[in-house]
Amino acid sequence: MFFLCSFILPVLAEDDCPKLKEKNTLDEIIEIGLCRNPQTKMGYLSFESARLSKNSAYSSYLPTVNATATTSANSSDNYKWGNSAGISATYLIFDFGKRYSELSRLAAVWKATGFDYDQTVQNYVYEIIGAYYGLLYADADVETSRDLLKVAAEAKASADTRFKAGVVAKADTLRAATTMASKKTDAVFSQKLPILF
Repeated sequence: MFFLCSFILPVLAEDDCPKLKEKNTLDEIIEIGLCRNPQTKMGYLSFESARLSKNSAYSSYLPTVNATATTSANSSDNYKWGNSAGISATYLIFDFGKRYSELSRLAAVWKATGFDYDQTVQNYVYEIIGAYYGLLYADADVETSRDLLKVAAEAKASADTRFKAGVVAKADTLRAATTMASKKTDAVFSQKLPILF
């Protein structure tokens, strides 16, 4: 369903995140969760910071330009003003691999930060999927408890009818009443589960 290697999410403001609806699909829940999770946002910003640091390392390959401007007054020459300006450019041709090694280091940091971000996103998505299917399981458990309560109520009604007809003993009606009370307790406890999605 998901292939998250090098999965990059843009950082969105809370207002730009999708809104919860009455019923959401798993994909919508994952998108909402990733948009609102501070850990994935922090991972993305760390990834972007490492990328920008790597890109700024290319500036060491550019020439350095210096500009100067001076104004002076000569007191022995009736304060004649003299102006001068200068510009110089230097370019480092060979630095024994220092710039390249720094660029390689920053590229490796950027790549490692990307893997950290991927892992953060994947872990969060797996947590959401686990919680989603846990909720579906709990929902199915509630439906099963309700169905078992209906079956137990029908069994009790049938046992009461048979007892009145004289076909079964009182113990059978008591057993059916006990089973129904047990299923009623199960149904009450299963209804108290919180609905998350």
